[in-house]
Amino acid sequence: MATKSSRFPCLTVLSLVLSCVFASTSVLAQESEGAEEEARNSVEVFVGGTFNEGISQPSMGLNYERRVWEHTGLGILVENTAAEEWVFVAPITWHVGEPWKIWLAPGIERSYDEEENENEFLVRIGAAVEMELLGWAFAPEFNLDFVNDEVKTVVGVTVGWEF
Repeated sequence: MATKSSRFPCLTVLSLVLSCVFASTSVLAQESEGAEEEARNSVEVFVGGTFNEGISQPSMGLNYERRVWEHTGLGILVENTAAEEWVFVAPITWHVGEPWKIWLAPGIERSYDEEENENEFLVRIGAAVEMELLGWAFAPEFNLDFVNDEVKTVVGVTVGWEF
């Protein structure tokens, strides 16, 4: 069970990471005139399932990524698992070679219980293979969430749009 003092560092880390994401996005949004533009932003919708200790639950999420360097992106991800848990993370994504990408995402998991609500520090690692079809990106993905001495498996498909 998390106490207020153990939750504070998690929220501080998350707010610092999110601040860096927003600051880098606004600075990098200023591109030189005449340069050929490429898609540096993406928005993705995730549909899949979360598996933990033999229990499976549907999961849905929304992810935004900004490419800050050629092979590296920073983002924000919000995911809901069967209306019982919310995951808020700030992924650092490495595009390691077409079509592969991997990420590391610190954040929090917010659990809703009949008796109390809890925030737990979470670290997500994951990988996906992106395929493009008719201007849309489709990617099966695999994630491991490390939270409160547990490992949860999250698998599914994302559909994304790059701009």
